[in-house]
Amino acid sequence: RCALRSPVEEVQDRQNEGLNMSASRGLDRRVIPHLAQGERIRQHVNILVRGPTGVGKRFLSRALADSACRYGGLTLVATEVGVADWHGRFPEPTIGHAILDHLVQKAYRLELQRESRLKIDCPLPMPTT
Repeated sequence: RCALRSPVEEVQDRQNEGLNMSASRGLDRRVIPHLAQGERIRQHVNILVRGPTGVGKRFLSRALADSACRYGGLTLVATEVGVADWHGRFPEPTIGHAILDHLVQKAYRLELQRESRLKIDCPLPMPTT
């Protein structure tokens, strides 16, 4: 169910909940609110969020998806796999190329970088043998 709140409020809430939009993560703090604006979503801009496990792909994607609900949707993909490796994941190369051509060509690419929150928040000791 979509909340009827402004995109700026959604992004601000995520920042308050711990969305770190520092340059060290590979994010430009001007880009995320810009992507959450209704005009970009109405233009059906695709957003690709990539990064290793635990860097906050889902957290960021949810903030953007909340805004998309208000303005009519967008295509958002959060993945650990780089775009260059996507073609090989389709069993039929022609179909894969067609899908990826439409998905990737007009997409904003957000490459998240940092230490995994899983390692920071829940460090487990390494087993010894």
